[in-house]
Amino acid sequence: MAEENSLIQKLDKVSYLVAVPLALVILAVPVFSGGDLAKDSEELGEKRLDLVKKRDNPVVPTEGDEKTTLEVLNEQWKSETVRSEVSWPTEFQPIHVIKIKEDPPEDGVHEAGVIERIEFGRDRKKKRPFLLVAGTMSPNNKHVAVERVDLFRQVDGGKFTLVKDFEAKGDFRFKDYGIAPGKQYTYYLVSTARSQAKTKYPLKRDARKQTSDRLGPTNVVPVDVHLHITIVREIDGKPTFRAKKVLWDYDKEELVEVGRATYALDDVLDDAGRWTIRRIVSGGGGGKAEVHIKDSLDPLQKIRIKQGKKRDVAGWPPLIAGAGDAAVAEEPAAAEEVKASAKASAKAPSKKRTTKKKRRRTFK
Repeated sequence: MAEENSLIQKLDKVSYLVAVPLALVILAVPVFSGGDLAKDSEELGEKRLDLVKKRDNPVVPTEGDEKTTLEVLNEQWKSETVRSEVSWPTEFQPIHVIKIKEDPPEDGVHEAGVIERIEFGRDRKKKRPFLLVAGTMSPNNKHVAVERVDLFRQVDGGKFTLVKDFEAKGDFRFKDYGIAPGKQYTYYLVSTARSQAKTKYPLKRDARKQTSDRLGPTNVVPVDVHLHITIVREIDGKPTFRAKKVLWDYDKEELVEVGRATYALDDVLDDAGRWTIRRIVSGGGGGKAEVHIKDSLDPLQKIRIKQGKKRDVAGWPPLIAGAGDAAVAEEPAAAEEVKASAKASAKAPSKKRTTKKKRRRTFK
C-alpha cells in the first residue's frame, strides 16, 4: 500500500509540471496577437463609416459625366489587386469569353472539262487507223472528286452516241479505233463528280454533271489504199484498168506511191497480200468505172474506188481546241462538180427524161 501511494504522488507532481507551462502559453497568445486584431477591427469600422456616408450622401453625376452601360460594365469587371496585411489575401482574374464566328460552309466547285485535241494516227501492230482524243478536267474544280467521264462521238453531222469502250475518271488520252475512212468526227465529254466532304463542301445537284464544248468536225479520215483509175478496158477478154496506186505501208510506216500500171481481177495490191481486186465495174456509155477491193484483215469492210474520185491516204495535223475550225471539207472540187451538175439539170430538165440508160458492164 505504501508503494502505491508513493506512485500516485509522483504522477500528480508530473501532471502539475506539464499543466503549468501549457497554461502560460495559452495566456500569452492573446497578449501578443491582440494588437493585430485591434487594428483589423479599426479598419473595418472605418470602412463601415464610409459606406454609411455614401448611403446618406449619394453623389449625383453632373451633365456630361454620365457613364454608358458599357463603361459601367467594364468597371464592374475591372480587376484590382487587394493589398492587406492579412496573411491570406486572394486575387481573382476576370474571365473573358470571346465568341468566334464560324465561316459558312464553302460550296464544292465542279466545272466542265475540255476536249483538248484530236489526232489521226495508225497502229503498226493492229494495222488500223485511230483517232487519239485527249481531254482534261477543269483546273477550277475544288473539293470534288470526279467519279466518271463519258465520251460522246458524232459521225458526219449525225446523232451523238456514247463511246462504249471508253473509261476514265480524270484526264485521259484515248485511242478510238471505231472509226471508218472517209468520215468526219466530232467529240464532247460529260464528267460526273461528287463532293469530297458533303457537310463541309456541299455540291449542288445541278453541278454534279458538266458537259464540255464540242471539238470537231475533224478532217476526213484517210483511207489506207487508193487507186487513181484512168482507163478501163478488156485485154484478151479479161477486164483491166490502168491506175496510179497509193497505199500506207504499216510495216515501214510510210506512204508508198507506185506509178501508173495495169491491174486485173484477183491482183494483189501490196506485198503483204492484204488488198486484193475482187470486182471491176466498167462505166459503159461514158460513165465512171468502179473497182471493189477486199481487205483480208477486215473482210466486212467495203472498199469501193470510183474512177476520177480523189481520196487522201496521208494523215493531217491535230485538231486543237481553241485553234479555230481546222477541219477541211471533203473533196471540195467534187462538191463544186456536184453543184454545177445540179444547176445544169435544173436548166434542162427535159434532157434528163430523154437520155438513154447507160449500159454498165460488171466483170467478176
